[in-house]
Amino acid sequence: MLVKNVDEKLKAQMFDLFREYYDDVSREQFVVDLSEKTHVLFIFIKKTGKVIGFSTMLQEKLKTRDQTITALFSGDTVVHRDFWGSKALQVAFFFYILKTRLLYFWRPLYWFLISKGHKTYLMMINNFKEAYPHRKRLTPNHITNILNEFYERKYGSDFKKDQGVIKFISSKGAVKQNFATISNRDELNPDVQYFLKMNPDYQKGVELACVCRISVTDFLFHLKKYFLKSRKKKSLHRSYFNSRN
Repeated sequence: MLVKNVDEKLKAQMFDLFREYYDDVSREQFVVDLSEKTHVLFIFIKKTGKVIGFSTMLQEKLKTRDQTITALFSGDTVVHRDFWGSKALQVAFFFYILKTRLLYFWRPLYWFLISKGHKTYLMMINNFKEAYPHRKRLTPNHITNILNEFYERKYGSDFKKDQGVIKFISSKGAVKQNFATISNRDELNPDVQYFLKMNPDYQKGVELACVCRISVTDFLFHLKKYFLKSRKKKSLHRSYFNSRN
């Protein structure tokens, strides 16, 4: 859905859901951040129309020093805990990036994501093969240049290039303590350990600056992962969710 089509009722639902999971947030700042985006991916309960998840997105044409790209930037993202584990938001995102790729097929497509939680970080690196920073591979120089240029332009001095994080003077949202705790199982995950190494102050609202280049092979991966499922799983998915993007 285009941000300009999001009415006040939807904005209220979005903020009410968002503040359940984040401290140091205000409606005013939330609305300002939303106004800077172009699209919102929603997950609704089909029968009631209640918002149970969303992700705000900025889509723009961006001229870097080396090339012109299509840039996608993820803003506020949250899913109600009763629906954690659902792939509905990932599926909505798949269709969104597929549509973007088809509309602007002649330009490289990059997704920029800031992460103050390990689950958000895992969502990127587990679904895209050219996602950075990554514990198993160095970030190529041209990717580093694109990452630095994007985040310097967006966050100025708040972006700490030498650390690869965004540190705001005052917090713009930190995951509530009871949701920020990392489970014993996740603590054993090498990728989570790497995230904690790269962003040790995540509980203070510090964001890890991430980026990935989205390629054709990523679409094939997502097609297999999310759509070549049993009919039973597809039927259950449709029964509970309605993704409007």
